[in-house]
This record gives sequence, C-alpha cells and structure tokens, in this order.
Amino acid sequence: MMTLWLILRDRDGNETAVEEDLPGFFFAVETLDDQCDTLGVTRISEYADDSDMANDMDDYLHSAEFDAQLADFIGENGHAEEMNALAEEMRAEHDGVEAEWHDPQGLLRSIHALREHYTAHPDSFDEDLEACGLEDVLDDINLLEPVLQQAIANGQSVHLRLLS
Repeated sequence: MMTLWLILRDRDGNETAVEEDLPGFFFAVETLDDQCDTLGVTRISEYADDSDMANDMDDYLHSAEFDAQLADFIGENGHAEEMNALAEEMRAEHDGVEAEWHDPQGLLRSIHALREHYTAHPDSFDEDLEACGLEDVLDDINLLEPVLQQAIANGQSVHLRLLS
C-alpha cells in the first residue's frame, strides 16, 4: 500500500522519518489541494516527494531486465526506433531525480488553514467522494503540527515522502 510520511532533514543533510502514515493527506490530496487553492495557501501536494520511487524506476529502466523486456517487445511488435527513443526519454526523465525540501513554515500555514476551514465547515469535506474521512485529515494535521513547530525551531527542512 502506498502512503505518505513526513521526513525531516537537518542542516547536515541527516534525515529523520516520522514513521506514521498520513492517510488523510494521501487519500484526499486532490480535495485538500483544491481547498488550499481556495484558502490561498500552498497545496499539500507541493510538499509531496516521490524521488525514492523515481530513483527505483531509474534503477529498473537501466537494468538488464528492462533491456530484455524492451527487446522482446520490439521483437514481437516492431517499431524499434520509436520504442528505443521512448525508452531513452523515460530514462532521461527518471535520471538523477533529487528530493525537494521545503521550509516547514509553509506546510504549517497550509495545515492551519485547512484545520480552521474544516472545523468551521465540516460539511464541506465530502466523505462520500474520498477514501478517508475528515477525521483522518484532522488526525494527520494534529500529528504534524507539533513536529513541524519543532522542525521550525530546529531549522530543519521537510517533505512528505511518498512510499510504497
């Protein structure tokens, strides 16, 4: 199952994971992003980082296994020039993807705005359209708030790492 974890990075580049799933943010990210737009704060998805998955894909795209599967596909279907160009394009897209790090103050602003909005207007979160409830979102906010406050005090940077 895929999930999001908050990752902290100190000035020396050392990373610390908050090993807690964030189901509200993961499952309702599009709704939360739309609400962030309305509230005028940075979208939750802006803090999401998929560089680990991109680097895993990069490893696969440079593997003998991928080369063999590509050769088999070309052998069965032709279009060698197009398929090899597509493979190179995919390799370039996933090559050397670096994690993006953010000031925790921005994420804290976004979650404060979301909490304030959903506390005042709980019916604006349509649980029928989401794979989670508003309670999950508020739980994620309550989990993150003190960690982000400490990250600010410690001068750390953060992101929400997408994990599989």
